[in-house]
Amino acid sequence: MILDIGTGTTKAGMSHDALPGVVFPTVCGAPIKKTRLLRKKDEAADSGLNAHLIGHDVLHNIGKCTMSYPLEHGIVKDWASMEHLFNHCFTELEQEPEEANVVLTEPPFNPLANRETYAQTIFETFNCESLAFVPQGICALYASGRTSGIVLDSGDGVTHVTPVYDSFIVHQAMNRINFGGRHVAEHMKRLMFERGYNFNNIQDELTLKKMKEEVCYVAENYELEVAVGDDEDDKMDFDLPDGQAIEIAKERFRATEILFDSQILQNELPTTQELVAEAVKGCGIDVRKELLANIVLSGGNTMYNGYAKRLKDEVVKQFPGLFGSINVIEAPDRVFSVWSGA
Repeated sequence: MILDIGTGTTKAGMSHDALPGVVFPTVCGAPIKKTRLLRKKDEAADSGLNAHLIGHDVLHNIGKCTMSYPLEHGIVKDWASMEHLFNHCFTELEQEPEEANVVLTEPPFNPLANRETYAQTIFETFNCESLAFVPQGICALYASGRTSGIVLDSGDGVTHVTPVYDSFIVHQAMNRINFGGRHVAEHMKRLMFERGYNFNNIQDELTLKKMKEEVCYVAENYELEVAVGDDEDDKMDFDLPDGQAIEIAKERFRATEILFDSQILQNELPTTQELVAEAVKGCGIDVRKELLANIVLSGGNTMYNGYAKRLKDEVVKQFPGLFGSINVIEAPDRVFSVWSGA
């Protein structure tokens, strides 16, 4: 049984399947308890919800239940919720925990205590037969059918780069930042506020996430596109849950630009292209050409149109002598690359 538990989405399934059997948001919740006065008044009208809700059940009952994300930047913060999440996976896949051999994917540089508590939960709470931890980077590379390359995996809360040569991870060149798709959605929120739209509750956060996934793209030349006036091709209508349609223009590419230009948010985090370039420079000079020829994208935060082309252009600037050798691989199902490779 393979579990790829991300900050935003969990993928679970059996190793003999081509794709994960269960995919759901990594979110947990519980029914909101009423006050004593309200309970007496409305005792008959029970919510009818389970004591613990996971994934889509939470999102379908916003307002009726609490909502929490058990992982933050790939690290578990709420182990009680994680137990319910594990139990949900076993139930959905119709697996007896006592008979399960579990494979857990893990981003680089996670605390050792996080891994130890994972193992303790799997063995002591669920009595599973065995447990293996596998690095997410090499899993995504194997999913592309390669044994050498450099993997850029960007999810909801973590972005990391893993250089692999002949199936061996080059540990000293790996890198990671706690930055991802959630920050793109937050920036989208600020940009939409400039247009006069205020998104400020939990439902609005989900709307922003959907908006980001459906309308955003990466500009090939950011300065040029910003300088050009509002083009009809840039404008797109987006339907809100209440049926109202709003118009989105330059926000479509301005939101994603923070992945390639950290100055926009005035932070000191390395940009995506800097992460890749530093990882390549941390490897031996004799393998750099092969690594640059196999830059593999993985994770939902790399799914924007134009992302691969922009990344290639930016990396070429870092290695001008190798411009003909640089190649970015963008599999259409790279959301599941880590799970498939595992």
